[in-house]
Amino acid sequence: MSEFETYMVEAGDHQIHISEIGEGEPLVMIHGGGAGASGPANFEGNALELSKHYRVILPDLVGYGKSTVAKPKGPRVAFYSKGIVDALDAMGLKEVNLLGNSLGGAIATWIGIHRPDLVRKLVLMGPGIAYPVLTPFPTEGWKQMAGFYKGDGPSKPKMRAMLETMVFDPGLVTDELVEKRFAVSTDPDVLATQPGPPTPESPFEMMEKEIEQLDVPALVVWGRDDRVTPYDSFIQFFSRMKRAELHVFSECGHWVQIEKRDEFNRVVLDYLAR
Repeated sequence: MSEFETYMVEAGDHQIHISEIGEGEPLVMIHGGGAGASGPANFEGNALELSKHYRVILPDLVGYGKSTVAKPKGPRVAFYSKGIVDALDAMGLKEVNLLGNSLGGAIATWIGIHRPDLVRKLVLMGPGIAYPVLTPFPTEGWKQMAGFYKGDGPSKPKMRAMLETMVFDPGLVTDELVEKRFAVSTDPDVLATQPGPPTPESPFEMMEKEIEQLDVPALVVWGRDDRVTPYDSFIQFFSRMKRAELHVFSECGHWVQIEKRDEFNRVVLDYLAR
């Protein structure tokens, strides 16, 4: 399959948009929570290579991409996680590999804790599941995400500033990327149901208390120069994870899958194949 197959899945009260490519064992890749994010936007540069070995499934979270636009009800991570779990159940998937970036990493962890029967292995990229120990918090990236819809509202300069905190090399933030993400983030339906900016507490409402309950194999991947979720955050939870490995890339920010694409793909494929 050379192109994505796209379709909608009934997931409880919502519809989840799915982009899929490849065959074989399922690898579900869950995107982050920045304005304009979606499954393809986060992972289209990785999906083709990974789909040579796996059935790659890219869901859009509720409120993102082409999925149902809705405000989170209750704890944000649990709300998004339920949408993914409902979609996987509706698709008849019994066991999957879960890969999550940032908010997606928190969601994958939540599913690993609450629905371990669904998970074969986890890959967690700069996951928003613990506070940094050495880096001041909120971080630069958090402030940019929180401020995007505040004040005088969204703008292209704000979008560029936010995206540049995601990477070590700001040259990766092209005019085309800014235009694309800005258009998605300012869609009238998205604006009408904006859940509000993330707060320092929002991703962590359960992770600090429950991480020791995670009992599925996990690979934790971080960019050393992550300005959104600094890699020293791993100190808060990695020592309490039962079956985990850690891989840190130097000269790399929050978007490991983009800045270190080829190396990242190899690390993921090696881990999942073991």
